[in-house]
Amino acid sequence: MPNLEGEELRFYKACENGHIDVMRTLLDSGAKIDLQDNDGSTPLIRASRYGHIDVVRALLGSGANVDHQDKQGSTPLLWASFNGHIDVLRSLLDSGAKVDLQDNEGSTPLLWASIKGHIDVVRALLDRGAKVDLQNNTDSTPLIEASYNGHIDVMRALLDSGAKVDLQSNKGFTPLDWASPKGHIDVVSALLDSGANVDLQDNEGITPLI
Repeated sequence: MPNLEGEELRFYKACENGHIDVMRTLLDSGAKIDLQDNDGSTPLIRASRYGHIDVVRALLGSGANVDHQDKQGSTPLLWASFNGHIDVLRSLLDSGAKVDLQDNEGSTPLLWASIKGHIDVVRALLDRGAKVDLQNNTDSTPLIEASYNGHIDVMRALLDSGAKVDLQSNKGFTPLDWASPKGHIDVVSALLDSGANVDLQDNEGITPLI
């Protein structure tokens, strides 16, 4: 929540709500481009989260910190990835955003885009060199998340980029373990076609077939 007032709050809200003319006027009047609210969120994070591409471009052009992390470790790129704002994502990457910067839970933009099923975002991140098997704090991967959520196009893009089909989480779960009980038959078939091991056990000795 904002801890701001006066001109700072107006500037923050203008960016959050996509009011480009107000944002520029306040910026020309000396607004601090990287001011933060109580959560450590900046105007660029808010504009990226809500997909305001004109505001994002103006902030970046004025020197906003493209990789600023809020108190949860979230960046503008992570929020753009989470919400599927492909134009914002490309603008951030073109401005030098680190493609694999992780939040406090170890999650990357690619992992969040895989969870949400944003295939265009996934492809753009992979094209920019995102690490396809980078694990979060529970050792989950983009492929595990895409499989669990039944995002077949995302799963195929990850496999085409070299994702390890049997990479396990901290509980020993594989993408196949997650896709099978959810009934995602197309995902299961694609994983099997990619060589998934049906006999691989989790930490309790259970396989996808049990």
